[in-house]
Amino acid sequence: MAEFGLPDPSAGLAGGSTDVAFIRLPSATHGLAITPLFTEPCVVGVSAAHPMSRRERVRVADLLDEPIAIGRTDDGVWRDFWTLAGHRPGKRARNVVETHSQREEGEVVAAGMACSVTPAAARRHSPHPGVRFITIGDHPGSVVAVAHRSGGTNPLVASFVDSAVVVRDRETQILHTIEGAPEAG
Repeated sequence: MAEFGLPDPSAGLAGGSTDVAFIRLPSATHGLAITPLFTEPCVVGVSAAHPMSRRERVRVADLLDEPIAIGRTDDGVWRDFWTLAGHRPGKRARNVVETHSQREEGEVVAAGMACSVTPAAARRHSPHPGVRFITIGDHPGSVVAVAHRSGGTNPLVASFVDSAVVVRDRETQILHTIEGAPEAG
């Protein structure tokens, strides 16, 4: 088992250092076989002192002029999704703060240097007293998938993927909670 940081959204698959991985989409997936497991809503992390911090919900349009923190990566698909590039036809985010880790990203947000578009799981797994997570009502969710390199799949990889699908199909209540029920944050 290995954990990969923000610079490698493929979790080692692209470079061949892993055989199978849980990844978050969208990201560059050329040469990978992907099995979607669930889609998680996106939130924006803002400083507790930010004017939006009192809101329960925002729209992408509310965020387009905000500086955005993003993990440093060469994966343009990943970067475009989390910097809201699809909502800025022909324009890039005007101020992007690149970070090396989720912890660093949280500190940048808490300091008021940028906001961070992130999966809703950040509310549970990356709480910070200086950060408020707000639901983004009109940005597509991020898919969590199990992935492996395309081509001749080894039996252990196939078994791992099959097991992930069995758990996904069995745990419908958990998936319903992840995919649809916004949390207080």
